[in-house]
Amino acid sequence: MNSYIDRGWTRVHGYFIQMGGFMLYEGDTPKGVLFLPTFEELLEQNKIDFPSIAEEDIKDRSKGDGLSKAVVLIQTTWFIIQCIARHTQNLDITQLELLTAALAILNGAMYLFWWNKPLSIGRAVPVYIKPSPEWPKKKCTPMSIVIFLLVGFAD
Repeated sequence: MNSYIDRGWTRVHGYFIQMGGFMLYEGDTPKGVLFLPTFEELLEQNKIDFPSIAEEDIKDRSKGDGLSKAVVLIQTTWFIIQCIARHTQNLDITQLELLTAALAILNGAMYLFWWNKPLSIGRAVPVYIKPSPEWPKKKCTPMSIVIFLLVGFAD
């Protein structure tokens, strides 16, 4: 993964490839979603170029923003504060509230780890397979043979 960091990729790029943000194309034909194992294999075989997409472009495609994440964290924090306040006032806390508080704490931890994760990417970034270095498959016409012979004998 260090080689990806050297190429300008961030944690956002890592999340993006894990959630299927790159689509593999051969010409104009989509071949499928490009996940990390296939991505690494194609890079090692030099069959694709390393995709360059800025972190800001990935975030721009994302349907979630910092405000929506902050609102959820504020609501969760407010609920936990209410539970703590009830406990300090020696008021009962129901098992449902206790379970919800535990899940809220886990939710907060998950949000911190996933703060940079894009949300609901609608359109994948195309990654094209390099054309093979074989000779172009063109049809040989009588006129192309005549031109080849004339050019070949002119030298």
